[in-house]
Amino acid sequence: MKLMKGFISRYGIRILAAAGFIAIVALITYYEYGRIHQNDTQIKSQYTFGIRIDKDLNVIDDAGGSDVQPGAVAAKESDDWIDSLSLLDVSRIWMTAYLNQMQGRFVPSVKAVKNASVNDINVINSNDNTVIIGFTAEAYNKESDYFDSWKGYVSNGRMICEWVVRLNIEDMYDGTARISAASVQMPEEYGIKTYVTDQAALQQSTKDSSNLYRYQLVDDKVQVTFDGGEKWTTVPAESAYLLHSYSNKDDSSEASKKAVDEGIYVIDSQNAAFLYGGVAIGGKSVPLTVIFTKDKGEHWTSSQVAELTDVSFAYINMLSDNDGVIVAGYSKSQNMQGSQIYKTTDGGENWRLVGTTPIAKAIVGAKFISTSTGFITYKYDSDMATTLYATFDGGGTFSAVMLEEQQLSDNVGGTYQWNRVFVQANTPAQDSSGKLSLLVTQAAGSTYNNPTLAARYVSDDGGVTWKYIEQIDTKTSK
Repeated sequence: MKLMKGFISRYGIRILAAAGFIAIVALITYYEYGRIHQNDTQIKSQYTFGIRIDKDLNVIDDAGGSDVQPGAVAAKESDDWIDSLSLLDVSRIWMTAYLNQMQGRFVPSVKAVKNASVNDINVINSNDNTVIIGFTAEAYNKESDYFDSWKGYVSNGRMICEWVVRLNIEDMYDGTARISAASVQMPEEYGIKTYVTDQAALQQSTKDSSNLYRYQLVDDKVQVTFDGGEKWTTVPAESAYLLHSYSNKDDSSEASKKAVDEGIYVIDSQNAAFLYGGVAIGGKSVPLTVIFTKDKGEHWTSSQVAELTDVSFAYINMLSDNDGVIVAGYSKSQNMQGSQIYKTTDGGENWRLVGTTPIAKAIVGAKFISTSTGFITYKYDSDMATTLYATFDGGGTFSAVMLEEQQLSDNVGGTYQWNRVFVQANTPAQDSSGKLSLLVTQAAGSTYNNPTLAARYVSDDGGVTWKYIEQIDTKTSK
């Protein structure tokens, strides 16, 4: 016993020290192994990620590359199974594999996600394999900005995203197909507005502080805030004239008084401007007037724009602290309407008539993107060659925008003509890069194909020229 105690006394400390040393070495080795593998882990972006699948839809290569070149076996014929692939299945496999690469053991924490799932996929255009994919994931590192390019919104710690993806499905002539993305866009870039894009924009605007500036209705009073709701200021204009719906002139129901008409107000960090009047209510006429503030609602100024009291369309935009434009349509009778364009160069104090819109038809939309460039859209009538007009001199003159016609893919018997199917231009939308996107919808009662299909055009030069992109189903924008 004494010998055993002596042995433990003599060698025990050495054994414990050796064990501790081994443990430290093991930890260091494990850490270095993980660090090396983190460095070796290649996370492909959504734009470069690709996989290969076999006939049973198994992913056999998710490294983004392929060791089989199509040209090397060109003599072989394509397998028929590729033509019968389900676009929905292929889309789900590609998206799932893309998310899985970020859920590996050695993925750097700033690029890692967990609990990722693909929730919803809808086909937008089967001819070119375009789908809209909805998915969610949790970022492992909540402070990481790696996922900013996903442009989703966060709810309860989960990123909720939607992408419009056009897939390449490439026959590898060896019993496999390679799946990759020809393009990945956000829905709004594609011309689609969805709940997810709305929420993402709202959350991004919160991050950018732009939603600090907004209005609300309280007891039929219009109030504005410039600090995210800490302080609200009532707009000092008669509510009946401020809340009057120009687009629903004959509608006196409460439903027409739940919001200020879109397009008749602007609010930014310091300034707010609202159009009101231009109508007669209860026997009392109020001329078309703008009321504005330049000091966050501390002081308000009213400025009469015109003596008009039969306004049926109104639009205002302040393009700078000093420059602004107003478009007013009036004396509407069926599909006919007069119109006038006014400008200010002193921040709204004074407005001068600069011209009229080009034709005496009913206006359905207006948009000025600069002091010189603006667009007017009219309600379609069968005698119209186009419903979209543009000005490049601030409203002095307008020119008809004639859009490139295409062949109709489902034109049985040659019954339909492009310029008689896609006829109603919407107001162009402009993204942060300055690119304009335009949807042209079908006439009411159209019997061509799916009546909710619209033609999409884009312009990279401020609306001077337009390029046809595709047909899209506007139901996906609901």
